[in-house]
Amino acid sequence: LTNELETSKFDVLVVGGGILGSCAALELARAGKKVAVVDRREIFGGASSSQLGQLSLSQQPLAMIEASLKGLALWRDMGTNFELRALPCITTAFTEQEETWLDERVRARAAAGVKTQMLSRAELQDLAPEFSAGVVAAARTDDAGAIYASRGGTYFRHSFRDWGVQYFERSSVDHLEHLNKGYRAQLKSQAIEAEQVLLANGAWMPKLLGELGLRIDVSSLVRTYAFVERSPVSLGYTLDHVLRRLSLVQESNGTYSIGGSWMSKGDPHEDRGKVDLSSLISNIRLAAHAQPFLDGLRLTRSWTTYEGQVGDGSAPMLGEVPGYPGLFLAQGCAESLTAAPHLALLMAQLMQVGSTT
Repeated sequence: LTNELETSKFDVLVVGGGILGSCAALELARAGKKVAVVDRREIFGGASSSQLGQLSLSQQPLAMIEASLKGLALWRDMGTNFELRALPCITTAFTEQEETWLDERVRARAAAGVKTQMLSRAELQDLAPEFSAGVVAAARTDDAGAIYASRGGTYFRHSFRDWGVQYFERSSVDHLEHLNKGYRAQLKSQAIEAEQVLLANGAWMPKLLGELGLRIDVSSLVRTYAFVERSPVSLGYTLDHVLRRLSLVQESNGTYSIGGSWMSKGDPHEDRGKVDLSSLISNIRLAAHAQPFLDGLRLTRSWTTYEGQVGDGSAPMLGEVPGYPGLFLAQGCAESLTAAPHLALLMAQLMQVGSTT
């Protein structure tokens, strides 16, 4: 059957059309490579578009600060395509212990060059009077903003066409084979051969690596998100929590997107996850605890997204697989959306010349 399939040949095959895969594909195409991108959904239609589009340096591990600052600069370059809004991020603490952790985090990030500071109660009320007294402490990070992630698909499809990247949407790689030179990927109706392959497909990465007899510590997180109806309250900031239990972003139409580290259930190899009601309720209650005006507003939509995570999520995984020349992996870490364009640039450099700047 494999031999009967129509075979297309490329320099590079990118599996996964999220922010890492799409940015790397564009960089490689701009360098003259013949590139194909395959995604089981739409381009930029998975975890990258399902998140809240929050860009901030308030949560990243310290080792990711430099990459995140450079990534934020690249997001600003793409800003008009994603309707980037330059908004400060307010990080909250609900207990004295959380306040201690927040103060330590702010000090460490400020020392690393991030524009961030603790806010006094008066400063917080002046900036955001809608916060409740349940917020014990807060910090402001100005190296931050928000994008409309749903714009990503349109932007990358247009860019792919401009640079000759061939993309296959709603297509999955059913089998990956290591050839004498390069790799062969079998899709449902055709095959693709490429000298190099970049796996940037998150939670689906272990299955393809298993086809090559490789095992990798990438787990699947099923995160929960929700939309709440609009209200007269206009937020001039995004919000998160020192322990990542809450995220809040206001959309252009006035509605509010709510998220955090609240998990649901699902299997990435089946279909979309199933929202866990207890997680959803807890998430919205916590949001209303910080922002009482949300109490009583109607929930208009909830959804889940699959996110791949390496180990404990504190660092990304980027590089070439030892013993498999031409096979590269790119997996982000917790809160790595901000750094993603820079991480993709590094991957493209590595794949072209074998090292990075």
